[in-house]
Amino acid sequence: MRIHKKTLLVFFLILLSTAIIRIKASDSLDNNISLNYITHDPIFIISDDNFTDYGFPGNGTAEDPYLIENYYINNSTGISIQSTTQHFIIRNCFLESVSLGYIGIIIHRVAPHTAFIYNNTCTGFSSLGGAGIQITYSTGVNITDNLCKENFWGDINISDSNEIRVVNNVLENEVIVQYDMYITNVTDCLISNNLCTGVAANSLSISGSRNIIIDNNTLFRTHSCITLSDTSDCVISNNIIYKSSNYGILCYGDSLFTNISITNNLLQENEMGVILGTRSRNSTISYNTFIDNHPEGDSKQAKDSGSNNTWYDIYALKGNFWSDWDGSGPYSIDGDANSFDLYPLSNPTIPPLIPEFNSKISIIIIFSVVIYFVWIYKKSKRSD
Repeated sequence: MRIHKKTLLVFFLILLSTAIIRIKASDSLDNNISLNYITHDPIFIISDDNFTDYGFPGNGTAEDPYLIENYYINNSTGISIQSTTQHFIIRNCFLESVSLGYIGIIIHRVAPHTAFIYNNTCTGFSSLGGAGIQITYSTGVNITDNLCKENFWGDINISDSNEIRVVNNVLENEVIVQYDMYITNVTDCLISNNLCTGVAANSLSISGSRNIIIDNNTLFRTHSCITLSDTSDCVISNNIIYKSSNYGILCYGDSLFTNISITNNLLQENEMGVILGTRSRNSTISYNTFIDNHPEGDSKQAKDSGSNNTWYDIYALKGNFWSDWDGSGPYSIDGDANSFDLYPLSNPTIPPLIPEFNSKISIIIIFSVVIYFVWIYKKSKRSD
């Protein structure tokens, strides 16, 4: 019995320390500006020679790229790089809006696989418009570990580009913005492990694109979470989509779009889980967990107005988990397609989220539990 109590005590101590670490990590994002940055004027590079004109370290090769780092820039444009062939890294910079039309980082028509944007903060004022990071007519740009917030026209905007990686970024907005991420006319793009939270009208909006992987992201409390418009050959998997005031995933368009795979996502407490428009064809929706995505209870959790879309794995004969399924027979999908999930799952594929708590309240609760188990442990020792 003594060993059992010790085990419980250790478990709750670990739980407490983990919660504290997470809160501290979150706080560090908000305190990025306290780092020792070098105040700098806006940086405009329009040729390879400009890298040496500014005196940036490096020689522009893949092994020794030019480094643009540790700058604080407070202006209408932070860093703009266009028409270059050299390798470069933009990292650890703090770029802040002061005027209408602000853009933190602009990458335009650079040589393939030469640009790496890492661990920067791009923050604007939503009423001034502008964007955080903007990529146009470029190939192989890597956007990793950045914090973007309050950029009205998009925290990250990508257009007319290929082979883009958007990984481990935090896009948070406490005021209304148009997009967290806006992607148009892009081929081969990985969007993975990003956190999008706040009051964006459109969290992740993709149009006219192909071969997009949206994997392992968390989209929380936005108006509309994932929107695909005239976009085909995409994989949407392993995402947490929670408390959207509109829809979790919407696929629609004026032209035919096909082959959307929506698998193993958690869609919880959105106004609607998944919507497939009239031009949707040959898409598969399986192994998802749908929890209470119709707050009023007057409709199903998904809608299909397309054709030849399948709501289960045709090989394993397994569908999705639906919190409002009555436990027998197929699950009916709303919409003109008259679709069914023929093989609903009895158990969630992803555990549902618990209601959110204020972090300080969570610490108090955990700490109280720890104190209780310490008291139990000491009492048992005295009785021994």
